[in-house]
Parts: sequence; C-alpha cells; structure tokens
Amino acid sequence: MKLYIMTDLHYYSRRNWKCDPYSVPRVNDQMQFRESEEILREAFDKVLADNECHTVLLTGDLTRNGEIVSHEDLIKIFEEYTAKGLKILAFTSTHDYKDREDRGFGIDQCKPEHIGYATGYNEKGEPERNVPCLEREDLRALYAPYGRHDAVAVDDYTFSYTYDLDDDWRLFAMNDDFEIAKKGQLRGYPESLYPWIDKEVARAKADGKKIFFATHHPLIAPTPLYGIIGKNDLLAHGRDFAEKLAEYGVSVIFTGHSHVHDISFVTARNGKPVYDVSTSALCGFPPQFRKAEFSRDGTVKVETVTLTTLSRYDLKGKPLPEYCREGFFGMIEHMIRAMGSDEKTFAYFANGISIRPYTVHKLWFLIRPFGKFINNLTFGKARRLCRKECGVTKEELGDKAKEKVVPVIMKMVENLYAGNANIDPASPEY
Repeated sequence: MKLYIMTDLHYYSRRNWKCDPYSVPRVNDQMQFRESEEILREAFDKVLADNECHTVLLTGDLTRNGEIVSHEDLIKIFEEYTAKGLKILAFTSTHDYKDREDRGFGIDQCKPEHIGYATGYNEKGEPERNVPCLEREDLRALYAPYGRHDAVAVDDYTFSYTYDLDDDWRLFAMNDDFEIAKKGQLRGYPESLYPWIDKEVARAKADGKKIFFATHHPLIAPTPLYGIIGKNDLLAHGRDFAEKLAEYGVSVIFTGHSHVHDISFVTARNGKPVYDVSTSALCGFPPQFRKAEFSRDGTVKVETVTLTTLSRYDLKGKPLPEYCREGFFGMIEHMIRAMGSDEKTFAYFANGISIRPYTVHKLWFLIRPFGKFINNLTFGKARRLCRKECGVTKEELGDKAKEKVVPVIMKMVENLYAGNANIDPASPEY
C-alpha cells in the first residue's frame, strides 16, 4: 500500500486581495501564500501522474488562517481533483479556524508600501483588515467527505477518525487542535480522546490490521533548538504519547506544523523506537512532501518528493526550491540583521519561526548584545574564543579567518528546514 502525505498547505485564496497579487512586488515570508494555489495544483498533478498511487493524506493547517473564502476555494480544488480520480484524506488544525481572534487577514490596498513582508500585514506589522474566518464547528461538515464519511470510526468531539487504506493497514488520523492551555497556545488531545484511541487500537488489532498514526503537531522536536524556542508548538505531552504508541506497537507517526523536513525518533521504555516523520510545509521551503510505502510485514519506506517547477507560473528560469528559498530566507536575513539593533523588526520576523513577541521583549536585553556580537563575528574571532573545543589551528583556518560566521548560520537554518547536510564535517567551518 502506498500513500502520499502533504502538510501545511496554508492555502490563501486570491479573493483576499483586492487586486492581482502578481501585480505587486513579491512578499518575503516563510510561506509562498501568493503562489499557494499553483504549488498545490502542481503537487496534486504529480500524484495523479503516479500510476502506483492516487491517494493523498493532508495533515492539517490547510489554509493560511481559516479565512472563509480560502476554505471555499480550497474545497472547490478538492472537488475538481476528486473528479479526476484523486483520493483526498484530510484533517484540519489550528490555522484553519478562528481560535482566539479574527486572525484571517486580507490586503486592502495593493500598493507595495502597504504590504510589508508578511502577506496581509502592513509595514508596522499590523493587519490591513480583518476578514471573516470559520469557527471550529464549521469544519465538521466541510471536511467530512475527505475521510470521515468513509471512516471505520469517528470521534465526534475532535473530528479524529480511523480509515482503512487497504486490507492490511488502518490509518489513525488524529486532530490535535484541542486547546488545553491558553497561555502559549499548547495543543493536544483532550482526556476524553484517550479511551477512544485505546478502544480503536484494540478494534484494529481484532480486525487483523496494522496501524499507523498521523497528527499535526510534532511529538518530537525536529532539532534540539526547536525543542527550546518552539516547545509550545509541539504536541502537548507528546513524549508521553510516544510511549503509548510504543505500547500499541506503532512505530511511525506523520506530523507537520514545524515546517521542518525531518525524521526523528525516541526509544520508548519498552525498547521500541517511535519515528516522528515531519514534513515541510507544501508552500514553504523546500516545497516537498512524502511518499510512503507500507508493506504487509509491517515495514514502512518513506521517500521525499520535491516539486522542481510550476507549470502554471513563470519562475523566470529558477527552480521552484530556489524560488521558495529566496522568499523564506529574505525573512531570516531581515531577522538576523535586526537582532542587534531593532527589537520591533526582530520580533516581527522571529514570530514566523515560533519565537513569540512577548519572548523577544522579555529577553531583548540578552538578544540585542548577542545580535551585535553575532553580526560582527568572524571565523578568526570564533576560533580564538573556542580554540580548545574546536581544535582548528590558525593555519587550517587560513583565508577563512576574515569571513563572517552569519552566512554559515544561514546554511544551518537552511539545513534545519530542508533536511540536507550542507556543511562538510571535514571543513574548518564545521
């Protein structure tokens, strides 16, 4: 059995603009909101072109921020591709409804000076205007045709469901957008869901099914740093849930939210590994998704699929990953440059990678001097500061002594999101 997995579509309808979004300069943001429809269609076309598999699982954050028009237009795309033979299984998450305020944004005026770096905001970091968003309950009926209508079992409160993909494998599609703590916006499962999971796992085993799970928020931090700065973006009590998965005999769970392309694992107390397969945001950097093959013996093979071009938009000769990288790293570069001098600008961009404004304000007295230091740091200075730890001699460093360290940090961030090693372990930089 084979299955495609995509996450964090962050589809943003063009009806949120009052003009042609392509008539204005490109916006630097972590997501390619403007191109989200073209990217989604390219991905769906790729699945339909595969003779082996026409089924795709979408694991939450289907829209930018739950705008009604985004949901309406996304459903039209789903219906169009379903008619072509694509099987879509989906569940929603925290970006798909109005959870704490009207946070769906449109653009009032398509003048460059009114757009800023994040679509829907002005240069002051304020929304241009609020647009109507769906409430969570609205999602129940809207996305029921994409998994729940044909499910083996459904939890009515969370919209979680189980689904037979073939005679051997059963999917547990877990909606984790239940709010357990307003401070920090932790997300997880309500206590009432655990007995349902226990019952359905027992049912699956009685039916002779092998099972795997999918949810939106990661159980395991894709990097140690993410576990610190993005701990509130992990599944609440995720490590405990990993233990439960091991008890169930489940070895793999597919997640999203972090926008990091990564596979991490923990070894449970019973000695069994649990793999958290995190996938890039489809309209982020890099534009990637997964193809998984589930064997009858219980093994799971996971591959990465990278979109390299857009057939519906002229990228001016650039490969799509490079185009998305420019959009994403424009934001990162602004953030790093502001780190040593401009709290408001730094907080604005840092929020895009889960460092909240209140955290920036609280720690600015530490961030600012570190920002000044890091922006002026060369490899020569770095070697002198940690010569004992790094073991690199002045001669080995050579001409690189005068080079700034920040570009290497940028490579590290790129590596974090793309899942590609791009610093040679034998190099002085490493």
